[in-house]
Amino acid sequence: GRSSADTLGPHNICHTSRMSAVLRSRPKLFPCAVALVAGLTIAAGCAGGTDATADISAVDNTPVQTTTVTTLGVVMAPPDVVGSWEGSYTFPTIDGALVDSPLLVVIERQEGTALWGYEQFDDAGQVIRIPFTGSFDADGQSFGLAATGLTIIGTMAGADQMNLRLFKVSDPPSSFQVMVERTSSQPS
Repeated sequence: GRSSADTLGPHNICHTSRMSAVLRSRPKLFPCAVALVAGLTIAAGCAGGTDATADISAVDNTPVQTTTVTTLGVVMAPPDVVGSWEGSYTFPTIDGALVDSPLLVVIERQEGTALWGYEQFDDAGQVIRIPFTGSFDADGQSFGLAATGLTIIGTMAGADQMNLRLFKVSDPPSSFQVMVERTSSQPS
C-alpha cells in the first residue's frame, strides 16, 4: 500500500491531517516541517504551484516528500532595457593599482527576458567591445549577462538605473561594482 508520505503532493500541501500522519511517523521532522508548511502556505496561499522545490529529509536522509510551489505563481515581466547605459568606476588591478574607467553597456536587443548587447570600455586608449548575452530572473529586476571571460550580475535600481557587479576572469582578473544610467533608449 501507499504510505501517507506518498499521498502528499503539490496540490494538497494544505491537508494538515495528511501532513500530521507523516510527522507522527517521523517525529524529528516536526520543527522543520512546521516552518516549511507555514512558509509554503503563506507563499502559495494553499493554491499549489509549480516552480521552486522544497525537500524534507529525515535524519537518515530518507526523503519524506517533495513539494513544489511558486511565489503566488507570478513571474514579473522585466522592464524594457534596450539602449545605452553609462557609468564610471574604479577597479583594482592584480598588481595593486587602482584604475578609473568609464563604462558603456549597450543592450541592443531584448525579447521577453532574453538580452543581447555588449560592454565597451577604454583600455589604455584602445576601445574594447565585448559582446554578451543574458536574461532577467523571474523577479523581473535581477539579471545576469555572460561573455567570454566576463560575468555581469545586475539589478534594476530604477527605470533608468542599473547596479552592476562585473567579474572579469580573463588575465588579469578583477571584480568591481558600477552604477550605470540610461543615456539613450536607442542602442549606440
